[in-house]
Amino acid sequence: MNVLVVIFSCLVAVAFSAIPNKILTAPEAELWKAWKNKYNKEYDSMVEEVSRFDIWKESLKQVSVHNIGYDLGLNSYSQEVNEFADMTSQEFTATRLGFRGAQKAYDSGKIMEGDVSGVPSSMDWRDHGYVTGVKNQGSCGSCWSFSSTGSVEGVHFNATGKLVSLSEEELVECDNTDYGCNGGWPANGIDFFAKYGAIAESDYPYTSGNGYSGYCKYRGKPIAAHCSGHVPLAKGNENNLMIASASVGPISIAIDASHKSFQNYRSGVYYESRCSSSRLDHAVLLVGYGTYYGSPYWLVKNSWGTSWGMKGYIMMARNRNNNCGVATEAVYAYA
Repeated sequence: MNVLVVIFSCLVAVAFSAIPNKILTAPEAELWKAWKNKYNKEYDSMVEEVSRFDIWKESLKQVSVHNIGYDLGLNSYSQEVNEFADMTSQEFTATRLGFRGAQKAYDSGKIMEGDVSGVPSSMDWRDHGYVTGVKNQGSCGSCWSFSSTGSVEGVHFNATGKLVSLSEEELVECDNTDYGCNGGWPANGIDFFAKYGAIAESDYPYTSGNGYSGYCKYRGKPIAAHCSGHVPLAKGNENNLMIASASVGPISIAIDASHKSFQNYRSGVYYESRCSSSRLDHAVLLVGYGTYYGSPYWLVKNSWGTSWGMKGYIMMARNRNNNCGVATEAVYAYA
């Protein structure tokens, strides 16, 4: 029996000693090392590192193939091996998305007056002072709260001329009509601010990206901004969304961000043929629109930090049959 134990132990030792060699002898070994250094990646064990290496290697392959098509003019956007390249789509969806799906019927939403011929050909609310810097939700499905604050930040700036970064943590911890790190709806977040007021980020900083958010600490903190509620826009109407985007400021929208192509996005106008216009899982902030080398786009602020995409932004295809549902669940705050 003891002999068998010794033999088994030796086999296990040999197997584990071979694990580092799988990485060290791989053609991608230096790229892996450089990528880990760039994003300060560390793993609890060599077994986990090998697992992450395998996922990362598949991401590298996908990105390389896609970008060859981009260089040949076959794709309208490029991808990159970013900080999320060692995560599976399932892991990423579980920790970085958080829109809980259709909540209300928006078919009867507001139709904006006028038509698209009467609005500017491009708009970027950042240029007008309405948009705070890109934030990072971390490993928490709180995207809905970042979308909510973005819309109310714009309304507050329009009313006062002061751009104040508002607290997502207030919504995550205190808004019981939503589900904190387990998802929610921007409309509910906006309505919470309408009822209780919005606290500044500086007075109620975001901590949920690092773990459990804890209990509500709303009381006693000064109110930094107010709004009166939200307005839903007509479901799926991109022309209507363009008119609204040109006139009201940043708008909360929901999209289908479940695809690896979105996770790996770097630059250009994102179009995903597999995107759903109804099964939406991520809330973001629409801050404008325009045309890039002949491709109409929506300018979208994400909440995954500045290392993702175009320093935290993405240009999403416009007037391509509501690709990824950009116009399906749009709402905006009003003063």
